[in-house]
Amino acid sequence: MKRRVIGTAKYMLSEARASLEQFRTADTLAEKRRAWSHFLYSADAIREKLKAGSQDAGGSTAGWWGKVTHELKGDQVFAYIQAARNSDYHGVEEVAVAEPSYFAIGPIRILLDAPEEASLAEQARAGTQERFYIDGMPATKEQVADTGLGFVGPRPAELRLVQVSNRGVAFDPATTHLGQDIDGTDPLVVGQAVMAHLASILIDAQKYVD
Repeated sequence: MKRRVIGTAKYMLSEARASLEQFRTADTLAEKRRAWSHFLYSADAIREKLKAGSQDAGGSTAGWWGKVTHELKGDQVFAYIQAARNSDYHGVEEVAVAEPSYFAIGPIRILLDAPEEASLAEQARAGTQERFYIDGMPATKEQVADTGLGFVGPRPAELRLVQVSNRGVAFDPATTHLGQDIDGTDPLVVGQAVMAHLASILIDAQKYVD
């Protein structure tokens, strides 16, 4: 495999890492969407670059990539990520949906509706304007919490991964990765799993440099 292929793959790995960090620190849901979309592109670009480089090299390098491809296709996380990238680029459906900020009192959720362009802090502060009552009388959050119903909030808004479709085949968020359970609806959890495994593949790929 040509050295420049490894160099490009390393660059895309750094881009994917930066996108994931931008997602983690984003101040709005809109920024999180953009960061996640760029992460999907960068992560898939690594796979495509190593695939092309291995096929060009042929021989044992192509054989190694065949084993990697088989492994990735059999893994729920990577199957989902590739389908999500294609759906995000070519499709019209969302690959992540907003879970709005909310209060919870027992089984009841009070959603705090706010545009995705609003900062997460602003969405949380919207909850300070909510009014609470117990038996018709004004009450504080603390008093509501003391009822024992299980008061939670305000929880910040989040993006959650959802089912995507690629060439007519539906892919649900992963529930396992490399034999371990995983929360496949959490972009950060999925992104970190993808980064760790791609970094490992890239280290292995350097054994096949011409």
